[in-house]
Amino acid sequence: MKDHAPITRRNTLLGATTLAAALVLGSPMAPAPVNAQPVGTSGVAPGTAANEPGKLAPLPDRLPSSVEARVGPVELQRGMPTQKGIEQLFEIQDFQSATQLYQWAIPAIGVMGWHRASIANGKTEETDWVIYDNYVPRQGILTPNTEVSYVMAFPDLEKTGPLVLDYGPGKIAGIVMDYWQRPQLDFGLTGPEKGEAGKALIVGPGQKVPNDVAGYHVIQMPTRVAFIGYRVLDRSEKDKLTPLNKLYPYSERNNPPPAKVIAATKDYTQSAPRGLAYWEAVNELIQREPVEDRDRFFYAMLRDLGIEKGKPSSPTNARPSSSKMRRSSARRSPRLSFTRSGSSAITTARMPAGNSR
Repeated sequence: MKDHAPITRRNTLLGATTLAAALVLGSPMAPAPVNAQPVGTSGVAPGTAANEPGKLAPLPDRLPSSVEARVGPVELQRGMPTQKGIEQLFEIQDFQSATQLYQWAIPAIGVMGWHRASIANGKTEETDWVIYDNYVPRQGILTPNTEVSYVMAFPDLEKTGPLVLDYGPGKIAGIVMDYWQRPQLDFGLTGPEKGEAGKALIVGPGQKVPNDVAGYHVIQMPTRVAFIGYRVLDRSEKDKLTPLNKLYPYSERNNPPPAKVIAATKDYTQSAPRGLAYWEAVNELIQREPVEDRDRFFYAMLRDLGIEKGKPSSPTNARPSSSKMRRSSARRSPRLSFTRSGSSAITTARMPAGNSR
């Protein structure tokens, strides 16, 4: 077995450009292993013509028959990938796309872990708070502090309409974020009132800001579900302070209901799910949340891997029926696939079971 090149930034860049060049089937340039010199030439030392602007490295005497890659030797013929080589290169693209998509989704999937924990601990209404105070539920948090109480809410603004966050005075440190963990407002000691009472109006995607917003911090929430949380900095005051922080629809502002606070008791972990469960969570996320301009390329990559907004999917072990369909619909050759209702299997990311960050 040949030794592979060491994983360095240089070799990573060389390998990426080699594989990208190999995908251009009409290119006369033949990719070479990142740890090998062209056949029939010697190494090019720093300071020689190949390292000077406008100078080219010498061409090889002959074209290689293969190039080493993550999927093994990629077959070449006359410097171009064979049919098998093309499929191997598509597999590499799958893996690279899935890796980028995995990292892209981490902030939202992390929030989803806490969101699901709140539901498991008894959250039934969009305005419910769940407090994580005891040891068992606290240990599921990725970075917990033993000296504070955590209070969380995950309202679905499509169901509530414009939502009021009515927070009271006291030693709390709170934040309003979207589902991607992008901060929208601090409140409590870290907010503009410096520990005094205040109000925020959270307006969801596509919703109109009401006319009467005097006295509110108006937040145009980019995501349908908001992430609202605060720490009670002195745990002994939690029973006194938590009733002072309320969530209620703007339509109920003249007669706001009392805060509903549920004590978490279940053991859980906020970390991202493993294997196919991660992609099921990603599918849940994109089906619910609006598409932002910054994410359009990622949504296109997800579509190529079998996850598409507005189209129900269910994970199966089905494989594409033919190479032609694989190239025309998803251009991929994966290990996992999603079968859409009323259609053929669409290929997805080549992620091994148990894959994690």
